[in-house]
Amino acid sequence: MKYTGIIAVLVAVVAILYVVFFRSSGVKTGEEAFQSNCTSCHLAPGPEKLPKHIWDEQVLPEMGARLGIKVRDYNPMKELDMLEYSIVQRYGTYPEKPVISQQEWDSLTSYILKLAPEEIRPDENRANRSDSIRQFVPSPYQIDPEKNRPLLTYLNINDSNGKVEGAFGTGSFWNWHEGGKMEINSLFNFPVIHTQTIGDVEYILEMGMLHPNEKNLGKLWKKEKELPIELIQEGLNRPVYFEVVDLDQDGSDEILICEYGNRAGGLSLLMKRDGKLVKTTLLPFPGSLKFSIRDMNADGLLDIVALFAQGNEGVFLFTQKEGFTFSISQLITLDPLQGTSDFVVQDMDGDGDDDIVLACGDNADYSVMLKEFHGIHIFDNQGENEFKENYFFPMYGATQVEADDFDGDGDIDIAATSFFPDYKNSMEEAFLYLENNQNTTDIYQFKSYSHPISTEGRWMLLEKGDVDQDGDLDLIMGSFTYSPAPPPTDILNNWIEKGINFVIWKNQFKQP
Repeated sequence: MKYTGIIAVLVAVVAILYVVFFRSSGVKTGEEAFQSNCTSCHLAPGPEKLPKHIWDEQVLPEMGARLGIKVRDYNPMKELDMLEYSIVQRYGTYPEKPVISQQEWDSLTSYILKLAPEEIRPDENRANRSDSIRQFVPSPYQIDPEKNRPLLTYLNINDSNGKVEGAFGTGSFWNWHEGGKMEINSLFNFPVIHTQTIGDVEYILEMGMLHPNEKNLGKLWKKEKELPIELIQEGLNRPVYFEVVDLDQDGSDEILICEYGNRAGGLSLLMKRDGKLVKTTLLPFPGSLKFSIRDMNADGLLDIVALFAQGNEGVFLFTQKEGFTFSISQLITLDPLQGTSDFVVQDMDGDGDDDIVLACGDNADYSVMLKEFHGIHIFDNQGENEFKENYFFPMYGATQVEADDFDGDGDIDIAATSFFPDYKNSMEEAFLYLENNQNTTDIYQFKSYSHPISTEGRWMLLEKGDVDQDGDLDLIMGSFTYSPAPPPTDILNNWIEKGINFVIWKNQFKQP
């Protein structure tokens, strides 16, 4: 099967290689070198976004390596085993020979370091901007009988019965309901990251190793009633999300999988051909994180809106064409400092088309610091799937987002968690509820609410659902207390001592 999107990607790659290898040999100014080299693969971040020492010590060495330039003793391959090394080599992430001259590199780095500020201070006033939340009542739970360090990798609320389904980083996959005990469903070698239930069949995605790596250890499983669990697909590159869906509406399901990977990855599609599942890559970019399936152009065919959060960061539209092919366009382009972590496709302004809400705040790579531009972004659909950012709510380390009419007033509210909050000045904003107080096509007004319970864990997960079966939407957030960007020791020790796995936020709004 041919996919027009793959052709488009290959053409783009060839164009980039042409620019890199065959551009003029004339000497460039620092700004010219910055623009030509830092925009070939992604949107270039402004030098003013990071302080000088982070550019010099963390970002520029990695940037240099991706251009074949050795910066001091930095070696991005030294921690890789042979398998990962070969995969990274195959993808050509780090060229063996420089693709720019040393003179051009020196000019580029001088330009960045000249414009970068010496220091960027966090906003100390955020601690006073949010009122105490009243609409939701939080209840913390420690359900792990072994009382391990809180390491939740998955949470879901079953709306039909209010049961909570979840997984720990140890590989245990379980369910729980209020007043009961945690019941282990299965034990896996690696963490469960996502599941989907269709009738009596449950599909379970095993991620492989959690930390950034290139090993294809991910697996997709199928469990049906009392039958033995069945392996559907193995060899997945750090998968994080999937959906079983009849994309071409021919009566046979396909499986769409986000293989986040690290330096390699992609959005993959499993299709049945002659009774066997065949894997095809729709877009071979790392950072494939999440998608939403819907008919974006009202032509009767299902399209894919997908979030990629590495390298060329942003939201892509896979428009389905006749013959089950896809054309690919990028709806939203962000620079890699944005750290996109989650998204929701939702009609935010009530005009009948789909808008996009982004949570941007991943903060554990090459520039660990509080970033003023992290937070919740709303991109409104201007028509014909053209998107414009019309609202931004700053939130350090914004990680997960849910958008729905939580208070029943007819407009869309937002809930969000942060995995990288400001521990010193506004740690309570690790969870925020943004109540929508005005819903028009050109103005948003949100009132923010927080709660002290937000300081009792590190909230990597957030899901909505009706836990208490009273007809309104509750929230649940899960704690994962390990990170390559560790919090202050006293805060970490408190999380481990209290051992809170998750917090359920019960909605006090009652549906009529």
